[in-house]
Amino acid sequence: MNRIIEDNIKLHDTSQFEIKISYPVNFKKRRSIYEVDVFLFSPYHLNINSKNYTKEDFYRQIKNYIRLKTPLFSLKEIIHHAKSPIFLLKESLKEDNLEKIEYHVKMLCSILKSTTRNYVRNLDLNQKKDRLKEDLNDFNDFVLKFTKIFRKLKKKFIDCQSYLFYCYADEFISLCLEAYSFELLEQLKTQSAAFQKKYIPIFIEFVEKERRHRKRMGFLSIPDPKTDNEIMIYRKSHLKKYALSILFLSTLIKESGKILKQMSFGLAAALAMIFATLVAVFSSKYYGPLTLPFVTIVVIAYIFKDRIKDVVKHFFANKVLRDYVSDHKLKIYDSKNKKIGIFREQFQFISSQKLPQKIKKIRNSDPFAKVTYSKVKEVIFYYSKKVRISSKRVAKSLKDYEFKAIDDIFRLNFDFIMRKCDDSNKKLIYPVNENKYEMVKGKKYYYFFLVLRYKNGNEEEYKSYRLTLGRKGIKRLEPYEVNQ
Repeated sequence: MNRIIEDNIKLHDTSQFEIKISYPVNFKKRRSIYEVDVFLFSPYHLNINSKNYTKEDFYRQIKNYIRLKTPLFSLKEIIHHAKSPIFLLKESLKEDNLEKIEYHVKMLCSILKSTTRNYVRNLDLNQKKDRLKEDLNDFNDFVLKFTKIFRKLKKKFIDCQSYLFYCYADEFISLCLEAYSFELLEQLKTQSAAFQKKYIPIFIEFVEKERRHRKRMGFLSIPDPKTDNEIMIYRKSHLKKYALSILFLSTLIKESGKILKQMSFGLAAALAMIFATLVAVFSSKYYGPLTLPFVTIVVIAYIFKDRIKDVVKHFFANKVLRDYVSDHKLKIYDSKNKKIGIFREQFQFISSQKLPQKIKKIRNSDPFAKVTYSKVKEVIFYYSKKVRISSKRVAKSLKDYEFKAIDDIFRLNFDFIMRKCDDSNKKLIYPVNENKYEMVKGKKYYYFFLVLRYKNGNEEEYKSYRLTLGRKGIKRLEPYEVNQ
């Protein structure tokens, strides 16, 4: 089945999970339009609601990054393709244009990281040994050849600023290839001792060679078993942010529906004023002006006028506009500050009666729901995002590389929810035999159910997960099969 959207849902750490969604850019159409709906079912007895967890609280708990999806290259294409980043970097060095040089340096780093990661993680360890040996040899040949080609360019970075770009890239590339070489070594532990004996020394030798190179270049990213390696960790993080920054898109966040909200509030004031005016006119006609009954009625009408205005404002804001006006509008800009898309997002709590039938069906398909969902109330978090990407603007603004999708990465922090959880440590009675029992340790966890719905035109796709967490953090996030 063709996927509407490519996604990756995982735990980022013990307090937050990450949803990474790739929106394909359809260059055959003027616009690419998608909708994403996130439903999170929370245990009712945690007492989380709109009073103690507002929209502002939710958006404070979210980290959102929007970036271009890294262009796809094979190991051979990075070195030999006419549009490869190494080739384009060589061309920019001839022009001696600092902006272009830095752009292609960053793109080279980003593409290398993505390509080596995909190659290592997609390696089939169960294939025939001859084929596996060929794949491992290809990877080893690539890392040796690539580092040699790149470092030959060192002399072409002639001024101080461009040489700084080279040094950043050189250190990043060395660390990147070292990291994925180690990841490959971890995977090889499943192979036979004879197989490991042949290939582990090959990659260990490459790693040692890279560390000697970094030391010779004066780079600070050298691990030391006698320290906490604070500088190296910081350095790796700093270089990663520098290299991948070229893919990140800038955003301008604005409150959505301001004019419509103000018009609705104006209508509320008008309705309240109409009420007060009609009361004043009829009471004047019936009792006459400047009489005690007239003054009393006008004062009461004035009191009710303010209450009517507030009630109508609340009705429009929380009943009428809530379903039609998003909370924020995010304008997305490329590196040349040209707008290429708009994201609209909204968060609210909804009741089970407002759930779409398909979502209800998925929720009830969880074995735990047979006990909890039908008998016990749940609090339902609903977060929606509407995405509109200008395909033509993306094509015009990004000519050197083929960007096929935009990645939307957002992380939700559960710190507030975890503070609501009971102490995880519990004691249970365990019978040892017919004359003896003992106390054993137990852990209390809460189960959350996560459903994602993706839309593109008339197409829909669903995914679901079970989230297990306690007071000390998230224990696991596991997919739950959805029959579509």
